[in-house]
Amino acid sequence: LILWRVVLPQSFKISLPPYGNTCIMMLKDTSQTSIITVAELSFQGKLIASSTFKNTEIFSLVAVWYLVICGSLIGYTAYIWLLAHVPTSKVSTYAYVNPVVAVFLGWLVLHEPVDAYIVAGSVIVIASVALVTTAKVRAKTQSEEMVAAD
Repeated sequence: LILWRVVLPQSFKISLPPYGNTCIMMLKDTSQTSIITVAELSFQGKLIASSTFKNTEIFSLVAVWYLVICGSLIGYTAYIWLLAHVPTSKVSTYAYVNPVVAVFLGWLVLHEPVDAYIVAGSVIVIASVALVTTAKVRAKTQSEEMVAAD
């Protein structure tokens, strides 16, 4: 009862503004990167394809390069930066938030159906991420560390 009436409302109030800012930054940054990368790779692919007449092969390579650059390289770099600057327990929450963002974008862009189970699952995921990100980490004392070592 205390969890539902006291802890969860406070955790939502504390965690939603940074969570919203992070979602907006991710959307903005990936949109900018996508537009720049797609335009440049498509232009270069068009130049090469017009001189070699191998459109399928060239544009297939362009697609693979796009996935490598945007998906892997940028995502991995951001993940490594986060590991250096944010506690690991908070960094690991990206794995739970990504499917919720994907479901939301599928509903928004592709008009995919969202039923009560998906909404309930999304709320549970966001609530758990809010609890993890707002949790206070208590430092262990030396006596606790010595007991754990024995």
